[in-house]
Amino acid sequence: MSKLRYFLVKCPGCGRFTGIRSSGRTRVCPYCGGRITQRNRVNRDLYDAVELAEIVRSANALLDGAEKMGN
Repeated sequence: MSKLRYFLVKCPGCGRFTGIRSSGRTRVCPYCGGRITQRNRVNRDLYDAVELAEIVRSANALLDGAEKMGN
């Protein structure tokens, strides 16, 4: 039995980060509703959904901080 793989992806519409399973071809962005594909992948393979969730939170927190600094 093989482990599930996940990818960190960046939405081309809103620029926010989320995750996608390696077996999934596309997903809907939970932030803007845009279409995300594996082409939007920004990292190596991840094998732990908890680790992926932590990376997504951290990446989006960095974006939020950068946006606040720009205002």
